[in-house]
Amino acid sequence: LGPGAVNTEKARPGDWICPQCRDLQFARNASCRRCGAAKPMPQNMGPQASGFYPMGGMGTTSAPAQAMMGDWICPQCRDLQFARNAVCRRCGADRPKDGS
Repeated sequence: LGPGAVNTEKARPGDWICPQCRDLQFARNASCRRCGAAKPMPQNMGPQASGFYPMGGMGTTSAPAQAMMGDWICPQCRDLQFARNAVCRRCGADRPKDGS
């Protein structure tokens, strides 16, 4: 998503809103994929951290992202991208021509 774009995904339990750029993040993300801000947790934000979880389910652990068929790693920032993404969601780099 580019600057000013609105994320239309629906939140699920454990998903969180980035306190800096307000982008919706999957529960498994330890940091914001858009701006890099840390996941709001009691250790870094105190009790107000729970306010960034629209569906509840604030957890204390984050599982690493698992690649699915067709997903690709951005050659510039090394972030895992979904197969449907033509550009990196984190840094905006184009998907490599070979798709990997």
